[in-house]
Amino acid sequence: SHALLARPDGTTVAAVVVADSRQTVYTIGLAANSADQTYVLWGLKDASSAPQPLGVFDVDERDAAPQTVGSPDQQPFGAYAISLEPGRTPPAVPTDVVASGALTA
Repeated sequence: SHALLARPDGTTVAAVVVADSRQTVYTIGLAANSADQTYVLWGLKDASSAPQPLGVFDVDERDAAPQTVGSPDQQPFGAYAISLEPGRTPPAVPTDVVASGALTA
């Protein structure tokens, strides 16, 4: 299963591939974050549920290697989002959602 995550303008900037209960993030257009910021991957069970922070990751434009985010025992989600957050730890709710998308089989 995978989710293509797009900006509000529809531009795809990342993909989340779910295999063996792990979420792997492939960035294909996210800008590099600064040392005092981090990207957070969020899982959404459905349109009415609150997003759950799954883990943090950094984007380095020189090294766009896929990154496994979150623990393998997390429940499946119907959609994913990425936010850019101040600091190095995920907040309780997203501050600045930069991309989102639904999971497809």
